[in-house]
Amino acid sequence: MRDTVTDLLDMATSDCSLCMEQALSIAGLFPLRCRDGTVYALRQRSARRVPLLSAHLDTHPSGVGYDDRIGVAVIAYLARHTDLEFGALLSVGEETGKSSARHVWSDVGTSVSCAIVLDRRGTSDIVTRVGHLDTCDEEFSAAMVDALEQYGYAPTEGKHSDVVPLSLRIGNAVNLSVGFSREHTPHERVDWEHVERLPDIVTAAIEAAYGVTDD
Repeated sequence: MRDTVTDLLDMATSDCSLCMEQALSIAGLFPLRCRDGTVYALRQRSARRVPLLSAHLDTHPSGVGYDDRIGVAVIAYLARHTDLEFGALLSVGEETGKSSARHVWSDVGTSVSCAIVLDRRGTSDIVTRVGHLDTCDEEFSAAMVDALEQYGYAPTEGKHSDVVPLSLRIGNAVNLSVGFSREHTPHERVDWEHVERLPDIVTAAIEAAYGVTDD
């Protein structure tokens, strides 16, 4: 995981978009890349809807870039090293408040069952509420807690991120901690031990989502 994050860290947003389009294609996820650089991909072997993993490709100009290249790296890793069925949304414009996640393709609603956003600081948060918005229902929240409490995760309220537009568009959505801290500053830090555990953590979240949302 660390090597993947480091490789992505040095890329411009446009280069990272192209890289992920190629990586997801090789992994069999049939990506679609938009003119703005947004990438959407899907590994779906049946009519069953799949969880959507989401991260943003752009980085804050004042930060190092771990926010959110760690989330991008997790998606790349799971695509390459597992046969899990899931969708992937790699948005742009999140750091400027103009995220392309607000304009998810019309077919997403029929292909995906929920969204798991990988863009939260720290190592223990499941964001289930932002302001006055519950981003998921109680059943979905409970399923995430049951699956992730073994890794030290607990539900909490978070700030605006792609979890908001995805919740409004899809329904159930959560945002998970991926190990960075002090984001948007030159002193951004990473808990690499936690990052190495993320494939197992996100796999557990995907499996829990299937348990709640199986059609």
